[in-house]
Amino acid sequence: GGSSALVDRATDFLFCEARGFGSAPFRHAMLRLVSLFALLAHATAYYRAAMDVTGAVVAGAGNLTAGGKIGTYTVLLQVLNPGLGDLKLLLECCGNARGYASEIASKVNLNMIAGDQEEIIRKDYVGDGKCSAPGPIESLAKKGNTQCNYVYSFANKAWKQYEYTAQCVPSDVCSVDVVGATKGLKVAYPVVIQVLNRNAGDLFYAGQGPIGSCLEGMNSVNLANTAAKKEETSIEIFGKKIPTGFKETMHIEGMTQLKVPDMFSKCDETSDKGILYVFKNKFWINPQHAMNITDFDLQQEMAQRKKDLDELMNYKLPEKGEKPAEPKEEPKGFDIAAALGKLGGKVESTLEKETSVKAADIQNDLDEAEDEIEEDKEEAEEKIEEEQEELKEWKAEKKEEKKETEEEEE
Repeated sequence: GGSSALVDRATDFLFCEARGFGSAPFRHAMLRLVSLFALLAHATAYYRAAMDVTGAVVAGAGNLTAGGKIGTYTVLLQVLNPGLGDLKLLLECCGNARGYASEIASKVNLNMIAGDQEEIIRKDYVGDGKCSAPGPIESLAKKGNTQCNYVYSFANKAWKQYEYTAQCVPSDVCSVDVVGATKGLKVAYPVVIQVLNRNAGDLFYAGQGPIGSCLEGMNSVNLANTAAKKEETSIEIFGKKIPTGFKETMHIEGMTQLKVPDMFSKCDETSDKGILYVFKNKFWINPQHAMNITDFDLQQEMAQRKKDLDELMNYKLPEKGEKPAEPKEEPKGFDIAAALGKLGGKVESTLEKETSVKAADIQNDLDEAEDEIEEDKEEAEEKIEEEQEELKEWKAEKKEEKKETEEEEE
């Protein structure tokens, strides 16, 4: 009810020029800000959305913000711009520091600040001779100052985390032996996808189910409507569960997640089933909270340059009269068989880690038995050493006795 009333009041306020309510410059400023920001929040869909507002505009909204308070002005912006989420940062930049407000807002809206944006902004722009960061109580009591500019930075509701990329493969397509290397195995087809899609990183999830659910799951992941969740892991000791940490899991409606042993089975030769493969998206740059293909390409190029430089620095000059080493022939194209070999090694390693509790108990028993055998062996060796030492002393005594006897006879 309160929000609806505020929307009605805001609408009347913005479009009531004929009534003479509010000054024309203020109404025009508000219209420009709201129109521009409404487009900005949805068009860019960056992690944060910020606005630089003059103190005169904040103070002029007094009839809608309980007297032009800088804190309640936040609510007005959120009502007029449904794409705005929670307020993440409010700064007041006064006097000679007013120019910082537009600088900060531009950097936020262009996603130029990588990492924890609020922490970095506070570090760079809050302090003596710069901006201040009013607290919640202060902002609710403080009226907009005409000598200041205000930065309001919000979470952007339109922002999505495209951290994963998915591909639904019909089971009969997966069953085909690609270039004589995949053998129709579920575990092998991800390599084919990684070859064809350079943004497909490490395999995160694999599931099997009806082709309809598979396609819906793919679209949901690729539109960032499905994400991984953290689940607590634990072990059971004497009937009690002991937390051991967390792991990321993903649930896709209608799909059954494939376990490691299932991955080594062949794909069914039917089109009504699908295998959904979900990968980490290599185009997603975590510190930037966005996809950035340019940065990805740059990182790849820099990695290659580093590799070339390392090879150059480690190049050994031939000795005098020695023939220089023949250059190694670079592999042509992508060696899918080699890639499958590496993948198989990783999966085997994972299989070993995912042994059952029973197998783990058996292994523990074997380890204990081995330890006991080792202890018995050490005790036996110590006993043998003691007996050898006693034998050595006995021989020495006998030798001494023989020597004394010979001396007496002489």
